[in-house]
Amino acid sequence: MNSVQKLFQQKDKNLLSIYFTCGYPELTDTTKVITELEKSGVDFIEVGLPYSDPLADGPTIQDSSQVALKNGVNLDIVFDQLMTIKKTNKTPLVLMGYLNQMLKYGEDKFCQKVADCDIDTVIIPDLPMVEFENHYQQLFDKYGITNVFLITPHTSQERIKKIDNYTKAFIYVVASASITGAKGEISNQQIAYFERIKAMNLKSKLIVGFGISDKQTFNTACAYANGAIIGSAFMPISDIFPDAGITFWDVAHETNGGLIADGYTRATGKMSMVIAQNGPGITGLVTPIKTAYWNHTPLLLVTPQAANKTMGQGGFQEVEQMNLF
Repeated sequence: MNSVQKLFQQKDKNLLSIYFTCGYPELTDTTKVITELEKSGVDFIEVGLPYSDPLADGPTIQDSSQVALKNGVNLDIVFDQLMTIKKTNKTPLVLMGYLNQMLKYGEDKFCQKVADCDIDTVIIPDLPMVEFENHYQQLFDKYGITNVFLITPHTSQERIKKIDNYTKAFIYVVASASITGAKGEISNQQIAYFERIKAMNLKSKLIVGFGISDKQTFNTACAYANGAIIGSAFMPISDIFPDAGITFWDVAHETNGGLIADGYTRATGKMSMVIAQNGPGITGLVTPIKTAYWNHTPLLLVTPQAANKTMGQGGFQEVEQMNLF
């Protein structure tokens, strides 16, 4: 019985998993993040291996991987860090990476390292089913590792049943046919998809991921599954861009915002940007914030009061105090 199966014996409802990227925001932060997540009481932790060409990850996790790679992270460093934390960590760890990482590192060497770190569950999103059946199932069994398969709204019923038969930990229910990232409320179409999967009465536990970003989306997902994974929403913008000096300024109307932004830029020579009430919203902030950070340029973001209110913020706020993702 693997660590996740043991967890399900103790608790099989409302399980919370947090995804994080190893080596981010600093190279040595992997063990710190795991320690703090364990203290916070999460049920299991999804340990992300930074990769330059991810298949399933959205902008937030892509950016975190790029930062980690620039920090100098590699698989040997990650495994050394996980070997260290296994001495104190009691929370199940699930390793998430991509097939090419395992191929490049060496399949047996990779699996041996995973087992040495007391990790027995992996998620390899781009591992083809036929390759699992013909080769990797036997390889994983050799090292006591179980693979987590993903399903999406487009996965056929036949394939879901096959995945159910192979599953020893849980089925990863991808909430929408898209990449990772916070996406707001769960739609009626997604709920219909969750209901369809639940009605199949699969033997395996179900964990929902992709787009789970707050208590509301977590609770909705858990109404149809055993738990959910939060990833992009866990990594606040203050970690990605720590010293950008970005400031929010409330105004009554976008026109006033334009005047303030224009005057600020003319007077200081620094960047400014107006966020319209029905404009780009949170995702529209990513590019200017990244530009400001990498150029070490303070950035003024002027938002109408109504738009700022919908963001859950108000007044004159430093971005370091905000969690935008």
